[in-house]
Amino acid sequence: MTTRPPHSWIDCLFGEVLDPHYRVNTSPDDITDEAWILELEDIQRDTSRILKRETRANRQVRSEKSKFDQGNVLYGRLRPYLNKVVVADAPGFCSTELLVLRCGPGLEPIFVLYWLKHPTFRQYAEQASHGMNMPRLSSARLANAPFRLAPVEQQRQIVEIVEPYMRRLDEVEDALNAIPAVLQRTKEAATTRTLQQAFLNSEGREARISDVSVRTAYGTSRKSQAEGLVPVLRMGNIVDGRIDWTNLQFTSYEPDIENYALRDGDLLFNRTNSPELVGKTAVFRSEQPAIPAGYLIKVTLDENVHPEYVAHLLNSPMGRAYCREVKVDGLSQSNINSAKLSAFKFPLPPLEEQVRISEQLDDLFEDIDSLKAERARIAEDVGKARESMLVHAFDGKLTASSKEDSSVTELLTRLGRFIAESRSTLVEERLTRRRENQKVTKIQGVSGPAHEPLPANFLTLLLTTLGSASPEALWEASSMHIDEFYEQLRREVEVGLIVERPADERDESRILELA
Repeated sequence: MTTRPPHSWIDCLFGEVLDPHYRVNTSPDDITDEAWILELEDIQRDTSRILKRETRANRQVRSEKSKFDQGNVLYGRLRPYLNKVVVADAPGFCSTELLVLRCGPGLEPIFVLYWLKHPTFRQYAEQASHGMNMPRLSSARLANAPFRLAPVEQQRQIVEIVEPYMRRLDEVEDALNAIPAVLQRTKEAATTRTLQQAFLNSEGREARISDVSVRTAYGTSRKSQAEGLVPVLRMGNIVDGRIDWTNLQFTSYEPDIENYALRDGDLLFNRTNSPELVGKTAVFRSEQPAIPAGYLIKVTLDENVHPEYVAHLLNSPMGRAYCREVKVDGLSQSNINSAKLSAFKFPLPPLEEQVRISEQLDDLFEDIDSLKAERARIAEDVGKARESMLVHAFDGKLTASSKEDSSVTELLTRLGRFIAESRSTLVEERLTRRRENQKVTKIQGVSGPAHEPLPANFLTLLLTTLGSASPEALWEASSMHIDEFYEQLRREVEVGLIVERPADERDESRILELA
């Protein structure tokens, strides 16, 4: 290694300060059961957190691993845009897709880690990687990567300044990662409360899809093209109960355009998808001509049924539970045919009540979408904050005295406020405050609070749709608190509305059915 002046910043090549070719490969037979086995998926992108720790005893090891020691820098060379790099806090063995970098005297491991996250290095790594689907950065190209070397005392000072900022950004990211689950719970709970209103206001009127549909048909099986006259809506174009008009395929085949043309208000049901996504539903509302692909079912409803109301029900916890009960699983995908969709039973209040329920949910979902967009903006700012801090750190001017007037401090302050505003209780209050004060006009003309008591036969009504279900499946469909659910179930079993029987004589699982 070339001798460098001890008190100045040096722009050099990575291979001049670290050996990227170093590797001690170890056979699985030579690894003890207590040894730590680290895989790429165990490392969280961007944050350098270890998501899980597995030993040889708990993890199948079939290929050679690279040995590492405490203090080694481990760099993920596969898909370097994922920005996976950690400093090992204990010895172990890792995937050969992680390069093991040993830091000699005068080189702080955390300082090296931060350089591997620096925008200048990341840009080089992405450009120097080879391979289309699974790009890798080779050891030889890593050796030619740029490196900014600081005197060791300044390295330590930089680490001391940067570490607290990165920890705070990690806290912000934790809060951001928790928000989608909060929003989803809020959405499901609000949908179920509205469904309860539908049961109350339907006065016992129910219908199946087959009772209220004018026509049900599968979409075209003809292969679509990248260009054409008319869009072909596919399973990926149904997102969060709406039609996503991006990433479209097209057709110019005139018979299909005529035979499968969608009309305003048509219901689109995704009949084939993964077990988690099969059954997602949206309503076609567009002046733009389009036809459905074969994995979608088009349902034209009669004029006394509001399409958005039915779509909300199918996308609700009750509808998702029904889809899970009736789907047929294949090797990689599940299917729900037209007959099973047509058998879906739901409460049918008068049309004006269906419209009111749909508008209430649409209003709520707009609020949720605005929070999702706000979260996405903040998440983007977190990434910018990380990069900004690293740029400051490696410009050779970051010192302890610069902490107070750093632009990163202002950004972190703003992000901190967002954390406080995004706590689950505050999010739910924001989404429900207006509705808590609203009055719901009953069909008979009597006003009452927005949240009516549960119908005495609420779970029985859910079972009319599901047919039968495990207690766990019925609870999930109800979106009720677990204690409230079992109290409601106990009452409906005691009065003889629901019966419970063993699912299988060979085990203790139970099935709930209508009496």
